[in-house]
Amino acid sequence: MRHSYIFLIVGMLFFFGCSNKVPLGGTVTYSDDGSPVTMGYVVFRTPTLIAQGGIKKDGTYTMGTDSADDGLPPGTYQITVLGTEELVFIPGNPKDANSTETTRSILKIDPKYEDPETSGLTATVNRKTRTFDIQVDRYAGKSGRR
Repeated sequence: MRHSYIFLIVGMLFFFGCSNKVPLGGTVTYSDDGSPVTMGYVVFRTPTLIAQGGIKKDGTYTMGTDSADDGLPPGTYQITVLGTEELVFIPGNPKDANSTETTRSILKIDPKYEDPETSGLTATVNRKTRTFDIQVDRYAGKSGRR
């Protein structure tokens, strides 16, 4: 009988613990023309929790804490966005034996969005929140290479 209570308590903790998360997703777009950011990550953070979601080619993302799309607990979050597109191939110099092929990341969004203190993005997630769309500025640097 005692074991039954233990299983009941563990089951209730598991059930109620899992139900504390809110499913959340949205779209990341550029502020100048509304086109989607096609690659990168969205990160929601508090001092004690980090949740992230990968940005898909259509600009959508889904947040997760323990798995890719399990949601996040209600609360107020600072947001960072990391958006890059990676070149698949940069050939080495055939005249230089030490030159090798490389890949490069091209920065597509303003780097201010990489830091929660400079991004200017926050969200309050509650039981009614299901979507949070984000607009970011494009990187205005010289070549966009990093």
